[in-house]
Amino acid sequence: MKLYFSKLTKAFNQIDLIQVENMIEALLSLERSNGIVFAAGNGGSCTTAQHFLLDIGVGSHIRGGGVRTLSLSSDSSELSAIGNDLRYEDTLTQRFLQFTPSHNDLLVVFTASGRSPNILSLIHAAKSKGIDVCAFTGFDGGDARDFADIKLHVPTDLGEYGIVEDLHLSISHHITEQFRQRRPKL
Repeated sequence: MKLYFSKLTKAFNQIDLIQVENMIEALLSLERSNGIVFAAGNGGSCTTAQHFLLDIGVGSHIRGGGVRTLSLSSDSSELSAIGNDLRYEDTLTQRFLQFTPSHNDLLVVFTASGRSPNILSLIHAAKSKGIDVCAFTGFDGGDARDFADIKLHVPTDLGEYGIVEDLHLSISHHITEQFRQRRPKL
């Protein structure tokens, strides 16, 4: 346990706090423009994406504000149909494009490796529409980190999924709390 928390602390100390601040500001701007936060991930990162959307959406609305949110990776029947009828790499992108995203929106992806083909396809689709991308990444960040506008990177050794996922959720909670505190009071 001491080794795990030592690795967690080491990774935490390397997080770029300017990028965290950029994400908070992006959410505040998004709320003013009435944009939508789209989010996606695979596996454990899918649940982190959904948790993040719940907190900044419903959780913030209950407290008198918040942003509109949409999870791209939560409808298993639609995703499996797209994967079966087209290609797995297109699952998230096809779902995303159904909602006609605009330049006022934000795409947030959670990916430990930064190399998942469906996540990279989604990032490219968002960039082609002029939409900013925030990538929560781990390990070396992969291509997702390179293509993102906001880079919330947790540097770890390859395969340290627990460290990455723990810190992605912790960063998300911090962002949510700061977003709620800094919003104009109604």
